[in-house]
Amino acid sequence: MKKYLLGLTCGIALTATTAVYASETINAYLFPVKYVFNGQSKELANEYTTLNYNGHAYVPIRFVAENMGSTVGYDESTQIIKINYNNDESHPVNLTDNEAKDILKLLIPKAVKFYGVFNGTGSFKVDKTKTIPGEPDYAQVIDEKITSIADLKNWVEETFTKDVAQTVFYSRYLTPADGRFLLYKDYEGKLYNDTGNGGHGWAFSFLTDTAKVISQIDNVAEVELDRTLFNNPDKKLTLRIEYVNDKWMLASRLD
Repeated sequence: MKKYLLGLTCGIALTATTAVYASETINAYLFPVKYVFNGQSKELANEYTTLNYNGHAYVPIRFVAENMGSTVGYDESTQIIKINYNNDESHPVNLTDNEAKDILKLLIPKAVKFYGVFNGTGSFKVDKTKTIPGEPDYAQVIDEKITSIADLKNWVEETFTKDVAQTVFYSRYLTPADGRFLLYKDYEGKLYNDTGNGGHGWAFSFLTDTAKVISQIDNVAEVELDRTLFNNPDKKLTLRIEYVNDKWMLASRLD
């Protein structure tokens, strides 16, 4: 890796003509990385350089910010870099029916699994010999990846948007306000499941091959598809899907 010597105060170039004030000298290395924004590769202009200093990448802030929909300014009198960013993490999309079908074929099986996770017991292996003192129905969950409520939420939020996850699952099973027992609890760094909670099967089937996009605005699409109940035709279901942080998420419930 080629060594690069520079004087640095603000550590990053705003334009090719902006002066950089040097208060000390450091040894950094040219870092030949590639940039990908929302799945799209972007070439770094010749006026910009990426550096590696003490194991950290120093990137050209104007190049990065502008490719993320933000603006950058530099006040030379105060030596302040000003970044005005767009809080909206969404990106406009234009889905075809076939693309919507493919997305739902990935999302719906995962979503159905979470209804099982929060519908009772049996989704996780548990050790019934390890319980919460005074609460013998809560057995320790034995899972390498899901060892806490935080892990459980992160897993759910790989498929559902946070607001839907809160409404459909968390408010009913993790933080119920109606006096019901919690389905899962953290205790001494471990996750426990209420094995006394029964639960029932899932009666719906989703015919993803019938999916059709009925509307889309910015990063949100509404898709209509057929659903069966106990293998009999049921009413059509309209699902919202949302493109956030480079992935499609379910933004509505299945039941």
